[in-house]
Amino acid sequence: MRTQTLGAHGPTVPVICCGCMTLARGITDTDTARQSAARTVEAALALGLNHFDHADIYQGGRAESLFGDWLAEHPSLRERLVIQSKCGIRPPDDSASCTRYDFSRAHIEAAVDGSLRRLRCEYLDVLLLHRPDALVDIEELAVTVDDLVSSGKIRHIGVSNHSAAQMRLLASVLPVPLIANQMEFNPVHNALVDYGLRVNRPDNPSAADGCDALEECRLGSVTIQAWSPLARGFLSGRPATEALTDARSQAKFPLDRILQTAHAINSLARTHAVPREAVVLAWILRHPAAIQPVIGTCDPARLDACAKAVDVCLSRDQWYTVLTAGRGESIP
Repeated sequence: MRTQTLGAHGPTVPVICCGCMTLARGITDTDTARQSAARTVEAALALGLNHFDHADIYQGGRAESLFGDWLAEHPSLRERLVIQSKCGIRPPDDSASCTRYDFSRAHIEAAVDGSLRRLRCEYLDVLLLHRPDALVDIEELAVTVDDLVSSGKIRHIGVSNHSAAQMRLLASVLPVPLIANQMEFNPVHNALVDYGLRVNRPDNPSAADGCDALEECRLGSVTIQAWSPLARGFLSGRPATEALTDARSQAKFPLDRILQTAHAINSLARTHAVPREAVVLAWILRHPAAIQPVIGTCDPARLDACAKAVDVCLSRDQWYTVLTAGRGESIP
Protein backbone atom coordinates (compact mmCIF):
# COMPACT_ATOMS: atom_id res chain seq x y z
CA MET A 1 0.00 0.00 0.00
CA ARG A 2 1.40 3.41 -1.00
CA THR A 3 1.87 5.98 1.75
CA GLN A 4 1.90 9.75 1.99
CA THR A 5 2.43 12.41 4.64
CA LEU A 6 -0.77 13.71 6.19
CA GLY A 7 -0.50 17.41 5.53
CA ALA A 8 2.96 18.92 5.63
CA HIS A 9 3.61 18.07 9.26
CA GLY A 10 1.57 14.95 10.03
CA PRO A 11 2.28 11.25 10.27
CA THR A 12 2.97 8.96 7.34
CA VAL A 13 -0.29 7.25 6.39
CA PRO A 14 -1.57 4.94 3.66
CA VAL A 15 -3.28 6.70 0.77
CA ILE A 16 -6.56 5.12 1.90
CA CYS A 17 -7.97 5.56 5.42
CA CYS A 18 -10.39 3.15 7.13
CA GLY A 19 -13.50 4.82 8.53
CA CYS A 20 -14.89 3.12 11.63
CA MET A 21 -18.37 4.67 11.80
CA THR A 22 -20.10 1.37 10.99
CA LEU A 23 -17.77 -0.94 12.90
CA ALA A 24 -19.96 -3.95 13.85
CA ARG A 25 -23.04 -1.72 13.51
CA GLY A 26 -26.31 -3.57 14.02
CA ILE A 27 -24.73 -6.47 15.92
CA THR A 28 -26.26 -6.48 19.39
CA ASP A 29 -24.38 -9.39 20.95
CA THR A 30 -21.21 -7.97 22.51
CA ASP A 31 -18.94 -10.93 21.83
CA THR A 32 -20.11 -11.19 18.22
CA ALA A 33 -19.63 -7.46 17.74
CA ARG A 34 -16.08 -7.66 19.09
CA GLN A 35 -15.29 -10.54 16.77
CA SER A 36 -16.71 -8.64 13.79
CA ALA A 37 -14.73 -5.52 14.66
CA ALA A 38 -11.56 -7.58 15.05
CA ARG A 39 -12.05 -9.14 11.61
CA THR A 40 -12.40 -5.71 10.04
CA VAL A 41 -9.35 -4.21 11.74
CA GLU A 42 -7.15 -7.22 11.04
CA ALA A 43 -8.28 -7.42 7.40
CA ALA A 44 -7.36 -3.75 6.99
CA LEU A 45 -3.93 -4.25 8.55
CA ALA A 46 -3.28 -7.25 6.30
CA LEU A 47 -3.80 -4.91 3.33
CA GLY A 48 -1.42 -2.30 4.71
CA LEU A 49 -4.22 -0.01 5.92
CA ASN A 50 -3.23 1.18 9.38
CA HIS A 51 -4.96 4.59 9.49
CA PHE A 52 -8.29 4.43 11.32
CA ASP A 53 -10.83 7.26 11.49
CA HIS A 54 -13.24 7.60 14.43
CA ALA A 55 -15.56 10.17 15.97
CA ASP A 56 -16.95 10.38 19.46
CA ILE A 57 -20.52 10.32 18.10
CA TYR A 58 -20.17 7.18 15.96
CA GLN A 59 -22.73 4.80 17.39
CA GLY A 60 -22.72 6.89 20.54
CA GLY A 61 -19.09 5.97 21.21
CA ARG A 62 -19.60 2.23 20.66
CA ALA A 63 -17.42 2.15 17.54
CA GLU A 64 -14.49 3.56 19.52
CA SER A 65 -15.13 1.10 22.34
CA LEU A 66 -15.11 -1.92 20.01
CA PHE A 67 -11.87 -0.74 18.46
CA GLY A 68 -10.48 -0.19 21.95
CA ASP A 69 -11.42 -3.73 22.96
CA TRP A 70 -9.37 -5.03 20.03
CA LEU A 71 -6.46 -2.71 20.80
CA ALA A 72 -6.42 -3.83 24.44
CA GLU A 73 -5.70 -7.34 23.19
CA HIS A 74 -2.95 -6.09 20.85
CA PRO A 75 -1.20 -3.25 22.75
CA SER A 76 2.11 -3.88 21.00
CA LEU A 77 0.52 -2.77 17.71
CA ARG A 78 -0.35 0.75 18.92
CA GLU A 79 2.79 2.36 17.50
CA ARG A 80 2.02 0.86 14.07
CA LEU A 81 -1.39 2.52 13.98
CA VAL A 82 -2.50 6.03 13.11
CA ILE A 83 -5.66 6.68 15.11
CA GLN A 84 -7.69 9.81 14.57
CA SER A 85 -10.99 10.86 16.07
CA LYS A 86 -13.33 13.80 15.76
CA CYS A 87 -15.27 15.88 18.25
CA GLY A 88 -17.48 18.94 18.33
CA ILE A 89 -20.93 17.58 17.42
CA ARG A 90 -23.27 17.29 20.40
CA PRO A 91 -26.53 15.47 19.61
CA PRO A 92 -29.72 16.01 21.63
CA ASP A 93 -29.46 14.71 25.20
CA ASP A 94 -31.01 15.20 28.62
CA SER A 95 -29.76 18.77 28.80
CA ALA A 96 -30.63 19.96 25.30
CA SER A 97 -33.30 19.19 22.72
CA CYS A 98 -31.28 20.05 19.62
CA THR A 99 -28.05 19.11 17.93
CA ARG A 100 -25.39 21.75 18.47
CA TYR A 101 -21.70 22.22 17.76
CA ASP A 102 -19.33 22.89 20.62
CA PHE A 103 -15.66 23.91 20.42
CA SER A 104 -15.55 25.12 24.02
CA ARG A 105 -12.57 24.13 26.13
CA ALA A 106 -14.70 22.08 28.50
CA HIS A 107 -16.34 20.06 25.76
CA ILE A 108 -13.24 19.40 23.66
CA GLU A 109 -11.21 18.30 26.69
CA ALA A 110 -14.02 16.02 27.87
CA ALA A 111 -14.48 14.62 24.36
CA VAL A 112 -10.79 13.82 23.94
CA ASP A 113 -10.65 12.15 27.36
CA GLY A 114 -13.74 10.12 26.45
CA SER A 115 -12.28 8.98 23.14
CA LEU A 116 -8.97 8.00 24.76
CA ARG A 117 -10.82 6.04 27.41
CA ARG A 118 -12.95 4.17 24.87
CA LEU A 119 -10.05 3.58 22.48
CA ARG A 120 -7.88 2.43 25.38
CA CYS A 121 -4.87 4.42 24.29
CA GLU A 122 -2.90 7.33 25.70
CA TYR A 123 -2.96 9.66 22.72
CA LEU A 124 -4.66 10.43 19.42
CA ASP A 125 -2.41 10.80 16.42
CA VAL A 126 -4.92 13.27 14.95
CA LEU A 127 -7.89 15.15 16.38
CA LEU A 128 -10.33 16.65 13.88
CA LEU A 129 -12.85 19.36 14.79
CA HIS A 130 -15.97 17.83 13.30
CA ARG A 131 -18.13 20.71 12.05
CA PRO A 132 -17.71 24.48 12.36
CA ASP A 133 -18.98 25.91 15.63
CA ALA A 134 -20.64 29.27 14.97
CA LEU A 135 -19.90 30.29 18.57
CA VAL A 136 -16.24 29.29 18.62
CA ASP A 137 -13.93 31.47 20.71
CA ILE A 138 -10.79 31.08 18.63
CA GLU A 139 -8.44 32.30 21.36
CA GLU A 140 -9.88 29.76 23.82
CA LEU A 141 -9.64 27.07 21.17
CA ALA A 142 -5.97 27.89 20.58
CA VAL A 143 -5.19 27.49 24.30
CA THR A 144 -7.16 24.23 24.40
CA VAL A 145 -5.27 22.75 21.46
CA ASP A 146 -1.94 23.92 22.88
CA ASP A 147 -2.69 22.19 26.19
CA LEU A 148 -3.80 18.96 24.49
CA VAL A 149 -0.64 18.84 22.39
CA SER A 150 1.61 19.78 25.31
CA SER A 151 0.06 17.10 27.52
CA GLY A 152 0.59 14.47 24.83
CA LYS A 153 -3.10 13.68 24.46
CA ILE A 154 -3.10 14.64 20.77
CA ARG A 155 -0.23 14.92 18.33
CA HIS A 156 -1.85 16.75 15.41
CA ILE A 157 -4.96 18.83 14.74
CA GLY A 158 -7.27 19.11 11.73
CA VAL A 159 -10.82 19.95 10.83
CA SER A 160 -13.78 18.42 9.06
CA ASN A 161 -16.37 20.11 6.83
CA HIS A 162 -14.68 23.52 7.05
CA SER A 163 -14.50 26.14 4.31
CA ALA A 164 -11.32 27.87 3.20
CA ALA A 165 -12.11 30.99 5.22
CA GLN A 166 -12.93 28.96 8.32
CA MET A 167 -9.62 27.14 7.97
CA ARG A 168 -7.72 30.42 7.65
CA LEU A 169 -9.44 31.80 10.75
CA LEU A 170 -8.43 28.82 12.89
CA ALA A 171 -4.94 28.62 11.40
CA SER A 172 -4.36 32.26 12.36
CA VAL A 173 -4.42 31.39 16.07
CA LEU A 174 -3.73 27.68 16.48
CA PRO A 175 -0.29 26.83 17.91
CA VAL A 176 0.21 23.93 15.49
CA PRO A 177 -0.61 23.65 11.77
CA LEU A 178 -3.83 22.15 10.48
CA ILE A 179 -2.93 18.92 8.70
CA ALA A 180 -6.29 17.70 7.35
CA ASN A 181 -9.78 18.77 6.35
CA GLN A 182 -12.27 15.94 6.00
CA MET A 183 -14.86 16.81 3.33
CA GLU A 184 -17.48 14.81 1.48
CA PHE A 185 -16.17 14.12 -2.01
CA ASN A 186 -16.94 11.58 -4.72
CA PRO A 187 -17.77 11.66 -8.45
CA VAL A 188 -21.37 12.70 -7.75
CA HIS A 189 -20.79 14.97 -4.75
CA ASN A 190 -18.07 16.81 -6.63
CA ALA A 191 -18.36 20.44 -5.53
CA LEU A 192 -14.72 20.63 -4.43
CA VAL A 193 -13.57 20.41 -8.05
CA ASP A 194 -16.75 21.64 -9.76
CA TYR A 195 -16.46 25.04 -8.11
CA GLY A 196 -13.12 25.62 -9.81
CA LEU A 197 -14.52 24.61 -13.20
CA ARG A 198 -17.25 27.25 -12.94
CA VAL A 199 -14.97 30.25 -12.36
CA ASN A 200 -16.12 33.24 -14.44
CA ARG A 201 -19.36 31.44 -15.30
CA PRO A 202 -22.88 32.78 -14.69
CA ASP A 203 -23.88 29.44 -13.19
CA ASN A 204 -21.16 29.53 -10.52
CA PRO A 205 -23.09 29.37 -7.21
CA SER A 206 -22.15 32.07 -4.74
CA ALA A 207 -22.14 29.59 -1.87
CA ALA A 208 -20.76 26.46 -3.52
CA ASP A 209 -20.32 23.54 -1.14
CA GLY A 210 -16.78 23.84 0.16
CA CYS A 211 -16.06 26.83 -2.11
CA ASP A 212 -12.31 26.99 -2.61
CA ALA A 213 -11.39 24.68 0.29
CA LEU A 214 -9.54 22.39 -2.11
CA GLU A 215 -7.28 25.18 -3.35
CA GLU A 216 -6.78 26.44 0.21
CA CYS A 217 -5.67 23.00 1.32
CA ARG A 218 -3.24 22.68 -1.56
CA LEU A 219 -1.73 26.09 -0.80
CA GLY A 220 -1.32 25.19 2.88
CA SER A 221 -0.22 21.58 2.36
CA VAL A 222 -3.33 20.36 4.18
CA THR A 223 -4.66 16.93 3.22
CA ILE A 224 -8.24 16.67 2.03
CA GLN A 225 -9.74 13.49 3.45
CA ALA A 226 -12.71 12.43 1.31
CA TRP A 227 -15.57 11.01 3.34
CA SER A 228 -18.31 9.01 1.60
CA PRO A 229 -15.94 8.43 -1.35
CA LEU A 230 -18.12 5.61 -2.70
CA ALA A 231 -21.29 7.72 -2.52
CA ARG A 232 -22.88 5.48 0.11
CA GLY A 233 -22.22 2.48 -2.10
CA PHE A 234 -24.33 3.70 -5.02
CA LEU A 235 -21.28 3.73 -7.30
CA SER A 236 -20.03 0.29 -6.30
CA GLY A 237 -23.01 -2.03 -6.41
CA ARG A 238 -25.75 -0.74 -4.14
CA PRO A 239 -29.00 -0.63 -6.16
CA ALA A 240 -29.43 2.94 -7.38
CA THR A 241 -33.19 2.71 -6.91
CA GLU A 242 -32.63 2.69 -3.13
CA ALA A 243 -31.83 6.38 -3.46
CA LEU A 244 -35.53 6.90 -4.14
CA THR A 245 -36.54 5.36 -0.81
CA ASP A 246 -33.79 6.93 1.29
CA ALA A 247 -34.60 10.60 1.88
CA ARG A 248 -31.02 11.54 2.67
CA SER A 249 -29.66 9.84 -0.43
CA GLN A 250 -32.45 11.19 -2.63
CA ALA A 251 -31.53 14.75 -1.68
CA LYS A 252 -27.81 14.28 -2.24
CA PHE A 253 -27.65 11.82 -5.14
CA PRO A 254 -30.16 12.37 -7.97
CA LEU A 255 -31.05 9.03 -9.52
CA ASP A 256 -30.15 10.02 -13.09
CA ARG A 257 -26.65 11.09 -12.08
CA ILE A 258 -26.13 7.95 -9.99
CA LEU A 259 -27.15 5.77 -12.91
CA GLN A 260 -24.94 7.63 -15.40
CA THR A 261 -21.94 7.59 -13.08
CA ALA A 262 -22.39 3.95 -12.09
CA HIS A 263 -22.49 3.06 -15.79
CA ALA A 264 -19.22 4.91 -16.42
CA ILE A 265 -17.62 3.24 -13.39
CA ASN A 266 -18.78 -0.21 -14.51
CA SER A 267 -17.28 0.33 -17.96
CA LEU A 268 -13.92 1.39 -16.52
CA ALA A 269 -13.93 -1.52 -14.08
CA ARG A 270 -14.18 -3.89 -17.05
CA THR A 271 -11.46 -2.00 -18.91
CA HIS A 272 -9.03 -2.15 -15.99
CA ALA A 273 -10.19 -5.58 -14.77
CA VAL A 274 -10.70 -4.37 -11.20
CA PRO A 275 -13.67 -4.04 -8.83
CA ARG A 276 -15.88 -0.97 -9.10
CA GLU A 277 -14.68 0.26 -5.69
CA ALA A 278 -11.15 0.43 -7.06
CA VAL A 279 -12.21 2.63 -9.98
CA VAL A 280 -14.11 5.10 -7.80
CA LEU A 281 -11.23 5.46 -5.38
CA ALA A 282 -8.71 5.63 -8.23
CA TRP A 283 -10.73 8.59 -9.57
CA ILE A 284 -10.20 10.37 -6.24
CA LEU A 285 -6.55 9.38 -6.01
CA ARG A 286 -5.93 10.66 -9.56
CA HIS A 287 -6.33 14.27 -8.39
CA PRO A 288 -2.94 15.97 -7.85
CA ALA A 289 -4.00 17.26 -4.41
CA ALA A 290 -3.22 13.81 -2.95
CA ILE A 291 -6.73 13.45 -1.56
CA GLN A 292 -7.10 10.59 0.93
CA PRO A 293 -10.35 8.59 0.67
CA VAL A 294 -11.89 7.54 3.99
CA ILE A 295 -13.71 4.32 3.18
CA GLY A 296 -16.63 3.29 5.34
CA THR A 297 -16.94 -0.39 4.56
CA CYS A 298 -16.26 -2.97 7.27
CA ASP A 299 -16.54 -5.95 4.91
CA PRO A 300 -13.09 -7.55 4.45
CA ALA A 301 -13.91 -8.43 0.82
CA ARG A 302 -14.79 -4.83 0.02
CA LEU A 303 -11.72 -3.58 1.87
CA ASP A 304 -9.68 -5.73 -0.49
CA ALA A 305 -11.57 -4.33 -3.47
CA CYS A 306 -10.87 -0.78 -2.29
CA ALA A 307 -7.17 -1.47 -1.76
CA LYS A 308 -6.84 -2.37 -5.45
CA ALA A 309 -7.36 1.32 -6.29
CA VAL A 310 -3.64 2.00 -5.85
CA ASP A 311 -2.93 -0.15 -8.91
CA VAL A 312 -5.32 1.77 -11.19
CA CYS A 313 -4.24 4.89 -13.07
CA LEU A 314 -7.06 6.59 -14.92
CA SER A 315 -6.26 8.63 -18.01
CA ARG A 316 -7.28 12.27 -18.17
CA ASP A 317 -10.06 11.33 -20.58
CA GLN A 318 -11.35 8.61 -18.25
CA TRP A 319 -11.24 10.95 -15.24
CA TYR A 320 -13.24 13.65 -17.01
CA THR A 321 -15.71 11.08 -18.33
CA VAL A 322 -16.54 10.09 -14.75
CA LEU A 323 -16.74 13.73 -13.62
CA THR A 324 -19.07 14.61 -16.50
CA ALA A 325 -21.36 11.73 -15.56
CA GLY A 326 -21.29 12.79 -11.93
CA ARG A 327 -22.15 16.39 -12.81
CA GLY A 328 -25.06 15.27 -14.95
CA GLU A 329 -24.06 17.70 -17.68
CA SER A 330 -21.11 18.52 -19.88
CA ILE A 331 -18.13 20.45 -18.61
CA PRO A 332 -18.65 24.23 -19.13
